[in-house]
Amino acid sequence: MPRWGARSGVIPGAFGIDRRTFDDIDRIVRDLDQNLKAFHQGENLLIHLLAKTQQGVAQAKSRGMVDPSGQAGKAWGIPVRRISEDYYKGWKIKKIAHGIWMTYNDSREAFFIEFAINPRATGAVRRPILKMSAVATLRFIQRTRLVERFTASTIGATRNQKGQYRSFGARMSGSQLLGVVGPEGRLPG
Repeated sequence: MPRWGARSGVIPGAFGIDRRTFDDIDRIVRDLDQNLKAFHQGENLLIHLLAKTQQGVAQAKSRGMVDPSGQAGKAWGIPVRRISEDYYKGWKIKKIAHGIWMTYNDSREAFFIEFAINPRATGAVRRPILKMSAVATLRFIQRTRLVERFTASTIGATRNQKGQYRSFGARMSGSQLLGVVGPEGRLPG
């Protein structure tokens, strides 16, 4: 099993996720507006990528100093120091249903690190890496304005051309994707 340094620049088997990746998926979703089945596949791909992003952030926060003796580095700091590397390598994602992905850690130490359980230490500090990675992923989504672009391609833009906020009903009225298109023009009666 290869040993990785605490701050090595390359992680074997990893791939980079950045704004361009989300831009590409956004472009795919916009291209698939006419085909509902293809849209759902793009939506699932987008959510899978967000789960991968959360996994990457969690691994970054779990990628502290490697010390099998457990003596070096900050004991209760972030990034979490690696004694056995099981916690770092234990971050995984799992598909629960279509469009529902779960990020979790299957290592033994995950529960103890998340909830600061240590029978030998009195000053244990909670390190909720899973929660912190979820918040960091949501902030990444906010910075890239992914939600606004995705909702604009599905149910319509949040604001009109003048910058005024559009109600949900006004946005839904133009959506062909969700099957809510009604008659146009003047209706009798």
